[in-house]
Amino acid sequence: MKIESHDFRKPSRLASELEQQLVAWLRGGCSLVAEKWAKHMGVAVEHVFEGNDAARPDSALAELPDTALAYCVTVGAEAMNTMLIFPRPLLLTLVAGMLGDSCTQIASDRGMTPVEESLAEYLLQHLLQAVQESWPTNVPVAVRLKNAESTPKRTRLFGAAENLVLCRFAMRGPFGGQPWYWLIPQEGLVELLSRQNDGLEI
Repeated sequence: MKIESHDFRKPSRLASELEQQLVAWLRGGCSLVAEKWAKHMGVAVEHVFEGNDAARPDSALAELPDTALAYCVTVGAEAMNTMLIFPRPLLLTLVAGMLGDSCTQIASDRGMTPVEESLAEYLLQHLLQAVQESWPTNVPVAVRLKNAESTPKRTRLFGAAENLVLCRFAMRGPFGGQPWYWLIPQEGLVELLSRQNDGLEI
């Protein structure tokens, strides 16, 4: 028998049952996003949930590229702070698709104009609407886009000792595949999923 050392500094993953519920929720949201975006974009974009990991804020945020754009998103009646993270070239490519571009390659990185920022947020509103609609019970959960995080690597949305769930996604289209992420406080997510199981108001 091989004995492996365990790093007790690393946060534990979600319990199996809760993780299955999270996966079902986010996969359902990904399938709905494609339908909603098809009305606004000239190219087809597939959304795939690729898995999740437990992480501390410092390690999760350290992985972000310098071109990352992030947005604060609140979840649930108590408005739990979470963070959506996208590579800026991906958002530039999606906006170009809204404006009729064929998007056969990922856009070069540059700053976004106010109009591009507005169009990107419009797409994200529809993404979050799909996530909200895919919540697996009759009691809806509120998912709201709040504000952009100008310096995501130094965000103060999370406490230093707070455990996070890092949800990994991919968008696939004529431009190839590109990753994006959703950081959710683990304690709040557990409470949200547990209240769903108990049939309580979320």
